Amino acid sequence: MLIIRNKQREAFRLYMREKFERRMSAHLQSRFPEQTNDMTEQSMSDFIRSGITKAEGYQIVTEGDVQRFLEYMCTLGADFDINSETSWAAEILENEHIDGSEKIDRIEEYIQSMDDHSI
Repeated sequence: MLIIRNKQREAFRLYMREKFERRMSAHLQSRFPEQTNDMTEQSMSDFIRSGITKAEGYQIVTEGDVQRFLEYMCTLGADFDINSETSWAAEILENEHIDGSEKIDRIEEYIQSMDDHSI
């Protein structure tokens, strides 16, 4: 029988989080160069960690959903979840009756509907 101790589980969790943070750093720098060019390695790390923490607070926890949350931070602003100019996003994120994936999907739908109206 294999026994995984809490200390080992925590070490693995930290390893996976650091790996995710590195992937997100490369992804965001590649996809959003204008928004990330002036970021140092430390400020990028802080940005990503802040985004992960914010996302978790809205029950957004899967890697794909957290990635999209970070992308919205780049496109809408790091404070899009609390900014009065994007209050529609706050309404979605604070809805306790839908899960994190649905929240991210609704944000995407809202953005797409705005893009459709601007044509």
